[in-house]
Amino acid sequence: MKTIIITGATGAMGWEVAKIMIHRGNTVIATCRNEEKAQKLAAQLSPEELQQLQWMTLNIAEQQSIADFVERIAALQTPIDMLFNNAGTLPGQFSVNSEGMEMTYATNYWGTRQLTEQLLPYMAPQGSIVFTSSLSCYFSNRKRCFEPFKGPNYRPLFVYANTKMALTLYAQELAKQQPRLHINCTDPGIVDTPLFHMGKWYDDIASQGLSLFAKRPVQGVVPAVRALDTTLTGHLFRGASRNTYSNNYGYPRMLRP
Repeated sequence: MKTIIITGATGAMGWEVAKIMIHRGNTVIATCRNEEKAQKLAAQLSPEELQQLQWMTLNIAEQQSIADFVERIAALQTPIDMLFNNAGTLPGQFSVNSEGMEMTYATNYWGTRQLTEQLLPYMAPQGSIVFTSSLSCYFSNRKRCFEPFKGPNYRPLFVYANTKMALTLYAQELAKQQPRLHINCTDPGIVDTPLFHMGKWYDDIASQGLSLFAKRPVQGVVPAVRALDTTLTGHLFRGASRNTYSNNYGYPRMLRP
């Protein structure tokens, strides 16, 4: 039995991975911001499965919340076998965290990096860390992906793409620095999740169009599960097909800057 931390576990992708890991008999530490939503999801599990699930509150965009979470993990005195960095955001409007940091950057890159580095001392030897990258990286500006984002020309999708590229580049460097661990990225492709609902008038139209070619979450998590299971490091697991059972789905490729 292994212990796995899943951030953003109340999201569609995070919850699918949580259920898979619980079904395998692992202990899942699932993070959430909305405890009510977490309890509704937990109601889907059997009493036996609930014994393998532990919810912990975490706002990955806030430094104090990260510190509090890591303190609780340290108190468990249990090595962490897997860390699935799944939490992410794509706000429709410019917003900042309590320290004035743009929210997409604070969540998708800065907070995820801070959490990962603070959890490194508690990772089991040969443990796995998986970061959620994105197809949007193809539209990022690699020379500017670490810059702060603000101003009247704020473009949510562009900012999101840059934060995902920054995270992917960071994962590549971390894999070199931590040879005792298996550190990889996963790109789920286009998945129909609420992440792309940005509170705009066109959300319903976009959702209907997206559903024509987007994967379901249960399909989108296949590369992530393979990345968590692998003994490779420094790879990007991406899906090349909507077919869950495709041989190419989740095939590992080397990360390149």
